[in-house]
Amino acid sequence: MILQQQTSRPQRVAAMLAAGYVVFWIGAALWSLDFQQDSLAETLRSVADQKFRWAWTNVFMGAGPLITAVGYRWWSDYQAQQGGTTATSSIGAMLYTTGAVLWMAEMALRLSVTVTAANGASAGYAAFDQLANGLGAAYLFLSHAATVIIAFGLLRSPSGSRVVGVIGLGLGAFLGIGLAIGPGYKQVFMAPFLGGLFSALLAGYLFVQHRRSLKAAA
Repeated sequence: MILQQQTSRPQRVAAMLAAGYVVFWIGAALWSLDFQQDSLAETLRSVADQKFRWAWTNVFMGAGPLITAVGYRWWSDYQAQQGGTTATSSIGAMLYTTGAVLWMAEMALRLSVTVTAANGASAGYAAFDQLANGLGAAYLFLSHAATVIIAFGLLRSPSGSRVVGVIGLGLGAFLGIGLAIGPGYKQVFMAPFLGGLFSALLAGYLFVQHRRSLKAAA
């Protein structure tokens, strides 16, 4: 009970959500355009030439969503403490966590199988690459589904923000539908950073809400 009260403070929820997105972007900043060549053979050569950079890119990009998943779990605790809609926040957190685990699995595979292929054992790598891309797409789709559900809960919560809720509903629906049926724009909707957009927005909302509560109490 004490742990739940500590982790459900809005500033801590916001910090965890923000930390997840920041950690992800550290990995994204390490990403090299050489890793996204027109052919898999060229990509593997780039990975072989920059193994250290490839490793840390995947470590940070993989860890970010897992940290965000903890933030969403804390958000669910916070909603319970505030008398909000715990069903939607819990389901949303569960969906995002499932997606984050799949995303981490993709990063782990890319750390191991891709490096092995870059060292010369590239037979069958094309099929593996498709599998890894599928794991990434599953993470994004689940993160967008979580966004819609959590945003819906915000709209129903007496302490929630209607603005953040409406933005979340629109954002999650647009990105989810685009990912599912967006012909010609698949690569745009497959951008990994899109999975954490709403978590960053929710973190900002919680920080502002906390600042306002401190001013009101002063």
